[in-house]
Amino acid sequence: MTSKNMTSAGSGPSTQPKGAGKKRKRFLEHQDSVGLALSVANAQEDKTAERLERHRHGKDGETPSADSKKRPSGKSASKLKLKETKATIAADRARHKKERVQKKKRKDGAQVQANSRDNDGSAAVDKGKRETRKRVSFV
Repeated sequence: MTSKNMTSAGSGPSTQPKGAGKKRKRFLEHQDSVGLALSVANAQEDKTAERLERHRHGKDGETPSADSKKRPSGKSASKLKLKETKATIAADRARHKKERVQKKKRKDGAQVQANSRDNDGSAAVDKGKRETRKRVSFV
């Protein structure tokens, strides 16, 4: 091997250190990044303060919005009507259910009385048969 081949292979000591020719790229200085962070924080604080101020005014009623002028009670007429309709439907359902239960009770009571009049103990025996009916399950 020649001396030319040895130096190109890198086995000998080089005259320059490895990182001596490279410089780091710096896009922002420390001061610039701090300034950017401060401006972002200030903008965010301003937005938050503005939202809080609007919220406070809205609750106190000092600056009423267009929506609150239309609805003085806070709820629209259509929503109130819908709520009343739902309440009416629920009351009707409850009333019909009550009527059905009472009707069923009257019907069952009439059958038991009729059976007891016909056969003085047969109604109890028939009822006992229904309760002791075996259940079948297919597993």
